[in-house]
This record gives sequence, structure tokens and C-alpha cells, in this order.
Amino acid sequence: MAQEALVIGASGMLTEVSRWLARQGYQVTVLGRDPVKLRSVRDGSTHQESIHLLAQDYHQTDSLRQAIADLVEKRGPMDVVVA
Repeated sequence: MAQEALVIGASGMLTEVSRWLARQGYQVTVLGRDPVKLRSVRDGSTHQESIHLLAQDYHQTDSLRQAIADLVEKRGPMDVVVA
């Protein structure tokens, strides 16, 4: 089973970290507010199939909490979290 990584704010300074984790064999969920920017993180990767998008507004605490719970239920526990 592949290791799971969650990168929060991936469409900014952490874009290359997200892509690096995918190259290392992680299944990477990138979380950010802008779906267009999130797609660019994935689309610029050589391992697009390993990058999963989660558009979420950090300021909406309840929906963020629920989105993270849903993510863990779907993909399992995160091995790495980068924020």
C-alpha cells in the first residue's frame, strides 16, 4: 500500500514539495482554496495519477474538519502532513 501525504497550501510555495512527494511514491492530496491552482499543481507533475485535489477554504473550519475526516476515511491515515 502506498504511503499517503497531505499538503496544505500546495498551490503556493509547496507546489514542488507536492510534486517531489509524488515522485517518491506517495499518494499526495493537495489542499487549497483555488481549484484552478490545485489543478496546475497536478498538471505540472510527472506523476499526475499520484496527486489528488481537495479544494477547501481554510477559513470554513467546520467544513475543513469534515473534509479532512472524509479524506482519512477514504484514503486512510496520512503518513506525512506538510503545511
